[in-house]
Amino acid sequence: MRMKGMLGLPTLVLTVGFTLGLHADALAGTCACGGFSSHGQFVECVRGEIKKLTKDQRKNALVKTLKKAAARSSCGKTRGPKKAIACCLPANRVDNIVTDTLCVAVAERKCAGAGGRSKGTGTSCFTSNPCSPSGAFLDDVRF
Repeated sequence: MRMKGMLGLPTLVLTVGFTLGLHADALAGTCACGGFSSHGQFVECVRGEIKKLTKDQRKNALVKTLKKAAARSSCGKTRGPKKAIACCLPANRVDNIVTDTLCVAVAERKCAGAGGRSKGTGTSCFTSNPCSPSGAFLDDVRF
């Protein structure tokens, strides 16, 4: 069943009563983290999809957070700062633009400040995303 949810975006209502901010007919994000050969291409994809939203939707805090997270993410990058750990940012599935849990390479002490969850010492965002090891888009959805 399709309904209008937060931001006026389509939502999926599961039979058990949980609501996810996703399109019912699309499970993969428009801008998948692993689908770009450069970080700039990933960020441009996210920005381009955000521009398609209405002006009121673009003003929403979740949309602004998504834009910042995409810019800070490791998507399309092949290396990052030394002594950085893999920091998993909270899932932000605004209008199904990005369904991946984004990984940011930051110092351990900065991960919590970025609103993320550390994967621990010795972890890396390169060359794969350790924040979604199974590749399943629902890894970090909280019910």
